[in-house]
Amino acid sequence: MTTQISALTDIPSLPGLPFLGNLLEFRNNRLALLMRLTQLHWDIGIVQLGPRTVVMMNTSELARAVLVKHA
Repeated sequence: MTTQISALTDIPSLPGLPFLGNLLEFRNNRLALLMRLTQLHWDIGIVQLGPRTVVMMNTSELARAVLVKHA
């Protein structure tokens, strides 16, 4: 799946707790959090880890695009 993403607002986000976001789930079971993204058929998604916004990628193509092409 090749999708052009132009802004963070174009990326779907997982719902989380107020103030904590997805921090507890990330802390307890990172793999389960990534699996939730996969079950929702998202190759990329935003999670809130307390005050930080984290973009999680689930494909090698997206990781390559971020780490190599647009470094």
